[in-house]
Amino acid sequence: MKYINSISIFFVIAVYILTGNIQYNYAQTAQKYYEQGLELKSQYRFDDALKAFKNAIRKNREFAEAYYETAVLYQSKKTTSSLIQAEEAILSAKKYGSDDVKYLSVLAYIYEDRGMFFAAKSTWDRVLKLDPDNIAALEGEARNVSVTRQNKIEEITQFPVDVLCYSGENGKTLVEFYYGVPLAMVSWVYDTTEFRSVVQHTIYISDMKRKTVADFKEYKQLTLPHKEKYRTSSNDQYLLSRKFELEPGMYSVEVKLYNPHIGKNIRMSDYLSVEKLTQDSLRISDFLIAYSIKTDDTNKQLMKNNLEKLQLYHHPAHMYIMNRPIYVYFEIYGFFASNEFGQNRYKLEYAIDPLKKERVRFPKLTKFFNNTEWEETKDEELWISSECSSMGRSDYQFIRIDHYLNEQGKYLFTVRVTDEVSGMSIEKSTPIWIFSK
Repeated sequence: MKYINSISIFFVIAVYILTGNIQYNYAQTAQKYYEQGLELKSQYRFDDALKAFKNAIRKNREFAEAYYETAVLYQSKKTTSSLIQAEEAILSAKKYGSDDVKYLSVLAYIYEDRGMFFAAKSTWDRVLKLDPDNIAALEGEARNVSVTRQNKIEEITQFPVDVLCYSGENGKTLVEFYYGVPLAMVSWVYDTTEFRSVVQHTIYISDMKRKTVADFKEYKQLTLPHKEKYRTSSNDQYLLSRKFELEPGMYSVEVKLYNPHIGKNIRMSDYLSVEKLTQDSLRISDFLIAYSIKTDDTNKQLMKNNLEKLQLYHHPAHMYIMNRPIYVYFEIYGFFASNEFGQNRYKLEYAIDPLKKERVRFPKLTKFFNNTEWEETKDEELWISSECSSMGRSDYQFIRIDHYLNEQGKYLFTVRVTDEVSGMSIEKSTPIWIFSK
């Protein structure tokens, strides 16, 4: 019995020593990679140093200083993707480390490089709360106040952003951004029969934990016929759009336009609530409201499967011309089947009611159009009604509305859908502006 006990004790001690050695070697290897990275960095072998710091992090996921060095090297590249990776690395360093002043300072510099000057200024403010005499923070504060003032001057030119949500794949939501480039901000170059220019448009989307979930940047060539150039006003827009698949939830979004010919930079930022659009209950998507449609085949029906081949001119500030038809596309989800073949039956109603009669100018835009608030309509609503049927639990509508509205002002467009099988009903509204040409 004593022999067995002594073997057991020996086994426990051996395991303890072995485990201790493994833990020691594990930490020692992470430290070794880190020191190797510092040596490579001192030799200006930055890519090799970055690999070494990443290896240190793989060995020790809570190695704050390895995250810090990784962030610094990514920041030095100053590309969009590298700056995003730098932000993620420095936030990890702050999570696991204790030198908040150092980590927050790097984060502020990263925000400056990304052009996020309001975020940079608030981060420098956090540094100054920890270290009121920090020279870098005082300089950063002054620098970003100056840039912010310059941006306010540049951002006098407004541009509208409208965000539309539809059901996507695998429980995600298809999010479509529509935004207008103000022609007044663009420098045009004459080329034989038309004017040409270029605009860089950028969209940053981050979640509420400030983690970037989408990042898009593209240079777009703009063209304008010679006659149109001299018929434009300061409110005219050149429409751009972009689609993303996002999980339902809240996001922070920044849309930025930059004209390299004159160095003009304008941006619009706001919070975005991405709706869950599944078959769980009766729901209506957002409305794409076009003031004009163009197609190569005039005999082609307006069907869902050929929408991509059509040119739908949707105004992201919902501005439409008096006595001109509008074309509305939207989707409906969550119908109950009326028979064994999966057929649905529903009642579709819509109304356009006046909210405020006034001479229409370009609406003041301080946020995305889909976040616009509106007052309740006081007039008695006149509903246009029709009975509809299709197969499956969802359907879409693409309707032309000849509204014949002949008074300028703000109106409320409302759609009501009633599932005639379940008896459930749902409404959705959006404001529109009617103006004389």
